[in-house]
Amino acid sequence: SLARFEHSVQMPSLSHKKNNPQTRVLFLSGAEGFEPPRWLDQNQLPYHLATPHYQASSLILLHKILLSRICLFDIHTTYTLFFLYIVFIFVFLCYPVPMNNTIKIIIFSALFLGAILLTIFGLSKIKVDDFHKAAVIFIVDASASNQKDLPAQKALIRQLCSMLDPEDHIKILRVSQESYLIYEGSPQSSAEVRKSMEKFTQFDAKEYGTAYGLALKKAFNHVLNMHQDGYIPAVVVIGDLENEGAVDKQINWDTLPSDVTDVQNKVDNLTMMFLFASPEKLDVVKEKLSPVLGESHLIIGNDVTSNKSFRNFLSAIGR
Repeated sequence: SLARFEHSVQMPSLSHKKNNPQTRVLFLSGAEGFEPPRWLDQNQLPYHLATPHYQASSLILLHKILLSRICLFDIHTTYTLFFLYIVFIFVFLCYPVPMNNTIKIIIFSALFLGAILLTIFGLSKIKVDDFHKAAVIFIVDASASNQKDLPAQKALIRQLCSMLDPEDHIKILRVSQESYLIYEGSPQSSAEVRKSMEKFTQFDAKEYGTAYGLALKKAFNHVLNMHQDGYIPAVVVIGDLENEGAVDKQINWDTLPSDVTDVQNKVDNLTMMFLFASPEKLDVVKEKLSPVLGESHLIIGNDVTSNKSFRNFLSAIGR
């Protein structure tokens, strides 16, 4: 190697720098037998082997963090993180160790197979009976007083439908002067949901009033029917909650708590959510229905807090 080096320094491109001490040090520093003295003082190994490739303290810290946090998640996430942890251990701790490549492949295959078996074992512990289908009955306000916010409200309905399970069932009741069903089926049929709302929630100047009371009665009947079919029922009211038009079709806030109590006595875990009403109306809802439904099964919100309301609603119906 010394002979090759002497030949290289005589090359024309380097001949003008060969007498420069700094050039000689830089050129020799990586050649075998010419390691810098500071490496020879630390370890009698060749220069490229004595150079640290990573800091062990950082790996040990990451190792401790993974072990301390890996069991704080649900079972799916836990086993996924455990598999990634196995890969981490192999790549960063086992792979740099000098050994035959065949042995490394065998070790990794054994770790990979073990992670798969642990994942299968964890999934086998999940009870299928823990899942229950949900039936969500929407009441959407298509009256004149709510037309300004209606496009955003319909977008929220589609957003919530996308968060439901394909096995869930939804019904959409349109409310204005009258109330009637405009869609029922899977929440994942996004095109049908969108077309139904676009067609049947258009403004009709001939209509006057908001039959929220009539819509809630129909929604409660749907709740009882869906409960008999094994669904977890929920009612979502999206609108301004203004009482307009015929009095017999409006919400009677004095009798509404008893109506909800009657339904709740026949079904399990009835959940109701009210969105987009004014703070004054939402406060009335909270005052009247909280003693009946409880805090966890009565969700209220406006356009600003809709995402938080969605999370609470999905948690209440087991999603």
